[in-house]
Amino acid sequence: MSYYALHRDPDVFGQDVEAFRPERWATISPTQWEYAAFGGGNRRCLGQSKAIIEASYVLARLSQAIEKLGMQTAVE
Repeated sequence: MSYYALHRDPDVFGQDVEAFRPERWATISPTQWEYAAFGGGNRRCLGQSKAIIEASYVLARLSQAIEKLGMQTAVE
């Protein structure tokens, strides 16, 4: 099965699968085989751990940068 089709299943992700709605992840919890961004089983992506660590690092650095931007404005 195609990953494109798998990740656009209306039974899992809702009828508006083509819409960008990050909040949908607050209400759904797909199983490992319903959302397989890195594949699964013995042949899953070797870079999965690196990608997750790198995404966490980027998110942390962005959070720090946003906090610094907010501190530069004067409080009235």
